[in-house]
Amino acid sequence: MVLVFMDIKNQLGTTLIELLVAMAIIGIMSAIFVSQINLTDSEELNMVTERVAADLKQIRNLSTSRVINEDNIYPYGGYGMYFDNSGEYAYYILFANDIKNGYDPEYDVIVSKYIFPNKEIRVYPKLEESTQQFVFAFINEHEAYTDIELKPGGLGYSISLDLNGARNTIAISDPAVDDYVWGNVNILYGE
Repeated sequence: MVLVFMDIKNQLGTTLIELLVAMAIIGIMSAIFVSQINLTDSEELNMVTERVAADLKQIRNLSTSRVINEDNIYPYGGYGMYFDNSGEYAYYILFANDIKNGYDPEYDVIVSKYIFPNKEIRVYPKLEESTQQFVFAFINEHEAYTDIELKPGGLGYSISLDLNGARNTIAISDPAVDDYVWGNVNILYGE
C-alpha cells in the first residue's frame, strides 16, 4: 500500500483544482493592481497643475536667461503660454513671442503644445472664470505681457485649474516687490 501511495504522489502535472486556484489568485491580484492605477480627480488635477506650473517656470527661465530662438535672436516679446478652453479638450501652447501682443500663430514659434488628458479640465484666470482663451508671456525678468487681471493688491496673477469641482490655483508673483518681478510660481492645492 505504501508503494501505491508513492506512485500517485510522484505523478507529473497539475489538477484542475490547482489551476482554478492559481487563476483566482491572479485575477484578484490583477483587480487590485488595476484599481490602483485609476487616479482620483484631485490627483489628476494636481498632476496637470504641476505640469502647467513647471512650464510657466520654464518660460520664465527662458525669458530671464535671454535664450535665443532658432534665428539666433532673443524673441522681442519673450516666451509665453497661450491657453485655450474653446475645444472639447483644453490645451496650452508654449511659444517664442516675436511681437508683444500675445500669441499669433502666424508670427510666433511654437516651443511645445500640451493637451489636457481629461476633457473636464478647464483653465482660466482666477478672476475671470468665463474666459475661453488667454495668454501669459514673460518678456524679460522685469516685464510680462498678459490679458489676465492683476490679483487684488497688485502683486501678481493667478491661474486656476478646475476638474469636477476640484480646484487648484497657480500664483505668479513676487512678494518682495523688487525689480525682479517674476520670482515665484507657486501652486495652491484645493483652493
